[in-house]
Amino acid sequence: MNIFIAKISNTTAELTSEESWHCVKVLRCKAGEKINLIDGNGNFYIAELKEVNEKKCIAEIISTAQKQPPRNYYLHLAIAPTKHIDRMEWLAEKAVEIGVDELSFIRCKNSERTVIKIERIQKIVESAVKQSLQAFIPKINPLSDFEPLLKSVADLKLIAN
Repeated sequence: MNIFIAKISNTTAELTSEESWHCVKVLRCKAGEKINLIDGNGNFYIAELKEVNEKKCIAEIISTAQKQPPRNYYLHLAIAPTKHIDRMEWLAEKAVEIGVDELSFIRCKNSERTVIKIERIQKIVESAVKQSLQAFIPKINPLSDFEPLLKSVADLKLIAN
């Protein structure tokens, strides 16, 4: 099942340019076809494509939104990036698949990596959300210092070393 991330406004859904390109060029979707959508906030939709081109696809929502059941916890994962960014990308993907709600990257005293491409991590996260058939897109935070992050997160803090 293919799922697309869309901006929902009343009964109209607009796919991003990347999603539109994938819909038209890769999957060869045509006007009149039904597609599955999520809004990133926990809602699933079924929509019918009305306007189809590789830059922008517009669909009309034909089903009422189904809500992904909320969990009774909030999981925020903070990690210091490793030297090899492919490990961080793998971690982001797996964290989404197990249900993390927020992901933060922290700069520590001995951190070797001082730059994280949040846009790339965001794309990996969105791909993992669609692949694992979820409707919530976790929040991705930019690289920040350890102390301020530690003070700003939840009451229960677990640190693994």
